[in-house]
Amino acid sequence: MSQIFTGISDWDLDKEFIQNIKDRSIDQKFLYLEDGATNYYNYYEAVKKRVGLLQDVFTDEDYFTFWQKNIYTHQTKEAYIALACGQAKIDLAVVNKISSKVDDYTLLGVDSSYSMLESARNNYFESESAFQAKFLCIDFSRIDFPEKIESYTDPFDKKVFSLL
Repeated sequence: MSQIFTGISDWDLDKEFIQNIKDRSIDQKFLYLEDGATNYYNYYEAVKKRVGLLQDVFTDEDYFTFWQKNIYTHQTKEAYIALACGQAKIDLAVVNKISSKVDDYTLLGVDSSYSMLESARNNYFESESAFQAKFLCIDFSRIDFPEKIESYTDPFDKKVFSLL
């Protein structure tokens, strides 16, 4: 089972949201509440069609080839940390290919939006992947990010941070 672990309490999140209202600004993580994550990706796909983009600039095969040539070292236990993973579609495809080469490979999907992580978790289950995945609701732009993620990454011999 793949859970979503939160790095911020509901109380702290409420305080941040209230501060956003006071400042008359809004952090990106608050844009994806409820159906916001789905709406964002529906809009993104519509724009790609309108401008004639058939795929993203790089494919999962491109990322896998890069990993194979530049990162792969036959370590025993590796983690792929997907920062701002959103729905994690590309990350899931890349890690699926990587996990076919490495015995113990884990995806750690990190995003500041719980809704995005729910979508990523659903995509993980739909992909029927053989690797393990954990989803962490942590804002990687915060100064305390390294200490918040440390307990999740400590068990791994190698950690690959990705921002796709």
